[in-house]
Amino acid sequence: MLIAEYDYDMDIEVQREEAHMLGKAEGKMEGKMEGKAEDILELLEEYGEIPEALINTIKVQKDLEILKRWHKMAARVNSVQEFEDKINR
Repeated sequence: MLIAEYDYDMDIEVQREEAHMLGKAEGKMEGKMEGKAEDILELLEEYGEIPEALINTIKVQKDLEILKRWHKMAARVNSVQEFEDKINR
């Protein structure tokens, strides 16, 4: 049988480190989503002005897989309106 001595200070330190690492991972994911949204907008800008509502829709999307799909779609459409119609289906 193993008997371990509980160290409160060590427990708190480990919890803080785990929270710090989780925060880093969340920040990295947030950065990926923001970058993907900017990539989409950059592609769409080639077709002209992007409506503010569409910009907001893209920027508030928090599902990276959807953003990846939208990015591919933005590379294939012929207009901002076509992109908007496809994402609203």
